[in-house]
Amino acid sequence: MKTKAAIAIKAASDLIIEEIDLEGPKIMRY
Repeated sequence: MKTKAAIAIKAASDLIIEEIDLEGPKIMRY
């Protein structure tokens, strides 16, 4: 169960990061 939750959280955070990259290129993980 924990691994499924971790995968779901990572997928959601990846989507959020992509949205931030699209909205504001200055806010990046580099």
